[in-house]
Amino acid sequence: MNAYKILYQINKSQNDSVSALYYHELYAQADKAYLDDIKTKHLAFQLAEHQAAEQKSRIKLLDRQNNLLLTEQQLAKTQAENNRLFISLLIAIITLLGFWAYKSWTIQKRLKQLAEYDALTHVFNRGHFTQVAQSALTYCESSEVDLSYILFDLDNFKQINDKYGHACGDWVLKKVAKACQAQGRKNDIFARIGGEEFCIALPGCDLQTAVKLAEACRKAIAGIDCSATGHEFEVTASFGITDTQMSGYKLERLINDADSAMYQSKETGRDRICIFDPEAKRTIPQASHTLLSL
Repeated sequence: MNAYKILYQINKSQNDSVSALYYHELYAQADKAYLDDIKTKHLAFQLAEHQAAEQKSRIKLLDRQNNLLLTEQQLAKTQAENNRLFISLLIAIITLLGFWAYKSWTIQKRLKQLAEYDALTHVFNRGHFTQVAQSALTYCESSEVDLSYILFDLDNFKQINDKYGHACGDWVLKKVAKACQAQGRKNDIFARIGGEEFCIALPGCDLQTAVKLAEACRKAIAGIDCSATGHEFEVTASFGITDTQMSGYKLERLINDADSAMYQSKETGRDRICIFDPEAKRTIPQASHTLLSL
């Protein structure tokens, strides 16, 4: 381009217009080509810079995306750990509540057991028997249904305690309770009301059925094998029976009349059953009735 420019200037100075125009045209073409080349290189450089900037932006964007993914993964991991911790805590709380509920239930059951059942024989105690029997009497009276009442006392039980020890006496009481429970119905109200004294309230049961049950219990008691205690002795019981036809629907009256019948059994030889007789009259401790001995 510089050479064409010099040639153009030389021919122009020599007034050679044709040659000057020729070299000027070549100079213009060379100059245009040079400028195009510079422009192309500049554009290429700008394009390269733009591509580099774009690539850099892409890299930054990818880095951000990677950081975001890492953050999300970390968040997901933390959330999973939190979920596991929450589930573990929830399970622990549920387990604790379940244990507390079970413990509370067992305590309530134990308290109920202590409040309602005799600790030795596991039959009703006197207090709970009174409540249940009174409810049964109220129902039977309103429904015009009979209720029979059996009271029995172990014969010479004090001698067993004195001779063989209270552990042996406790064994006898448990065996007697178990033997009598096996004879009755599910809705019979069986209780130990003190010492060696037991009673059975029989809702919906007439006198003759009560007598049969009392006889079954008497035989079961007499048949207890005491050899397991290491001693040889017999266990018997004296029974007294009454029902609502003779004694009415008052629990205290039923107890007193059955108690009178039981004393008659004791006085007439023990190991027997006596039925309360409201027609006969005889003075008996804590009662004023005579009893019919079977």
